[in-house]
Amino acid sequence: MRWCVVPLVAVLSLVAPSELIAAPPEARKLALPETPYKYADPKLPANFEERWVKALDTTPADNPTTDAGAALGRALFYDTRLSASDTVSCGTCHIQQNAFAEPRKVSVGHEGRRGDRNAMSLVNLRFARAGLFWDERAETLEEAVGLPVRSRIEMAGRDGPALLKALAVDARYGALFKAAFGTTEVTDERVRKALAQFIRSMVSCDSKYDRSASKVASVKDEFPNFTEEENRGKAVFLQHCNLCHHIGEGKHVAFFDMFRSLNNGLDPDANVLDGGRGDVTLNPTEVGQFRASSLRNVAVTGPYMHDGRFDTLEAVIAFYSTGVMRHPNAGAVGRFGFSAKDQSALVAFLKTLTDETFLTDPKFSDPWAGDAKPSAKLPLPAVAKSAEPKKRESVADRLARGVGLEAGEALPWLKGLDKNGDGTLDKGELEPLLAVLVKTRVGSLSLERGPRGGGGPAPKGPRPGAKGDTLLGDFDGDGTVDENESRAFGAMKRLTELGDGDGLRRLVRTDRFLGGFELTTDRAEAARKVLNAGRTDLARRVLALDLDTLGKMEKLTGADAVARYQGLVIDQQVAAVRTRTARDPDPRPVVERQVAQFDKNNDGQFSPDELTELATALDRLAGGFGCAAPEAIDMAQFTRRFVAYDPAGKGSVAVAKLPERLVDFAVRGDRNRDGILSPAEIDGFIRTSAFGQLLSEGIYVGGGFADALVRHADLVDELELPDETRKAVEELFAEHNRKLTVMKNETVADQFAKFRDAVGKKAPLAAKR
Repeated sequence: MRWCVVPLVAVLSLVAPSELIAAPPEARKLALPETPYKYADPKLPANFEERWVKALDTTPADNPTTDAGAALGRALFYDTRLSASDTVSCGTCHIQQNAFAEPRKVSVGHEGRRGDRNAMSLVNLRFARAGLFWDERAETLEEAVGLPVRSRIEMAGRDGPALLKALAVDARYGALFKAAFGTTEVTDERVRKALAQFIRSMVSCDSKYDRSASKVASVKDEFPNFTEEENRGKAVFLQHCNLCHHIGEGKHVAFFDMFRSLNNGLDPDANVLDGGRGDVTLNPTEVGQFRASSLRNVAVTGPYMHDGRFDTLEAVIAFYSTGVMRHPNAGAVGRFGFSAKDQSALVAFLKTLTDETFLTDPKFSDPWAGDAKPSAKLPLPAVAKSAEPKKRESVADRLARGVGLEAGEALPWLKGLDKNGDGTLDKGELEPLLAVLVKTRVGSLSLERGPRGGGGPAPKGPRPGAKGDTLLGDFDGDGTVDENESRAFGAMKRLTELGDGDGLRRLVRTDRFLGGFELTTDRAEAARKVLNAGRTDLARRVLALDLDTLGKMEKLTGADAVARYQGLVIDQQVAAVRTRTARDPDPRPVVERQVAQFDKNNDGQFSPDELTELATALDRLAGGFGCAAPEAIDMAQFTRRFVAYDPAGKGSVAVAKLPERLVDFAVRGDRNRDGILSPAEIDGFIRTSAFGQLLSEGIYVGGGFADALVRHADLVDELELPDETRKAVEELFAEHNRKLTVMKNETVADQFAKFRDAVGKKAPLAAKR
């Protein structure tokens, strides 16, 4: 299920005609300078001019940022006429002095309707390679800007034709559209393009950090303009936080951005109403994953997290220090266990990312005057008083129930195992510790976060060889394929057939691959376009083949059998996920080895110092030491989340009661169009949509999309088809596999020829050993 670009003229059926009101009074003045501000090609510091940064630029060829286009986008961004009630603009929730985030816990939109997420900062989206919004439901900025306008909660989707007419009859807009696009014509595409240009021009790069980074050779050096505490915080950030909030490559580059959605252990399990990225992809392994905004200007973008649960940076750092929970999708995420000084230093460093010039730059300010309803000044909700703390259970009771201990409780518990009072623990005395670790499946016990897994196996296929007039793998055109060329061809083939994941990972792999050819900037960009085009073309052709095969299968078996097959495929994939995340105990030898690493002198005794180090590692476990392993997530979890919006408890839910992000899905799942989602409709449509995701993106197969159907051909046997029909389906799948193999080989061969031309028949460098 992919979100498609819907024109602004599309009207949500949930918005009543009575909600559409007249244009605002003429008293509102549009104060724009006669000569537009400079939005295109802004002057950037040296760290933003590196090749790595340019590779991240998402500006599309058909919508380059221009001064006139961004000026038009600025007027539209702050114009409340885009909302049905004439009280809400984009600037209502995205406030300049808050780095175009908002100071409220969750957004408040049309007629005071509250959302359930905090508005993200819009800073540096020009370089955002991941999808947009917390759940990445929009792929491009041009797509993203249209979604809030249509949202029944945010802006209520003023009638498209009426909106465009209101803008068209405004002479001020006529001049702006003509300057931006050459004519006065007002279209929804032009509105979206102008908004995207304005937002893409919001580049923040003049913070204390940037000015200090320019004075050193590497970001790892101490900054001369930093205080001792700020430099300490920078070191802490580079050691820990940079794992997710990437600074980028190069000596100075610093985006402080996430290039994909991640699960940070914010909640202990999947039984929450907001599934994040998982609710978009219907992939159980992505439930609870969210994409965060850039950390630039983070000191002014609170409250924090997707639901605004933390009011201050101090609270955020405290969470990562001691509050990270166990979640089946959190991977190797633990608690950092920062000292008080490190926490304070980290906050001090994050404050150096504030760009005061950006926060007050007039070219990003509200150009409308005389607005009687300054929506940006809506009151903040009152902070609820904390409830009286409940009496804590004993450590023993909590460990027995699988409730994790608080930071600092592991060491006293370990010392309590010292039965003979000699101040050390031997293997016998450590037995209770081993029992808890075996039971709770810690997986890995170390002082740092472990590496993330991911990716699929390398694709199988023919080795480099002849293909027409081109010898596959012969990059330099000398008629032979040496070891380096064979290695490079294999890497190029993987980039095409598997794509090496999404977002930053693919970008890094592509950049690393191109780095093996010593190319000029122009040739590197041309080669990158060839690689991206090859993968995109193969994905498009394979999806068409998959859909054609399914269509033929439906003619042979009927729609019900195809639907059952789709459900079997998804159930099999989810079963594989559950196998990897089952709550089975860890093998005893594995746990013993994990603990033994803290016995530094291998004498079989744990000294006080060794116990302290062991306790520190236990404190850093997600959920706390003793926290039971969470249940794996299955497809039924998505059904449970929908049903959770059913206050009557009848198992059905009204489409209108669902949050905005689920409405589009729900409307298509409501097969009988009665406005109610029954359990059968929910469950069936979830599996059908998840199967569509499997074909289009390969979300369950480690990034590979090219053989989704072939991998599951054996499931045809479970459909209990007549022998003749079953044999016909098996032959259909075999033919699908043959076509797929030819398609892959043709694409790789064509891409190799184009790539060789793009790099100028240049041989790859020898691999580094």
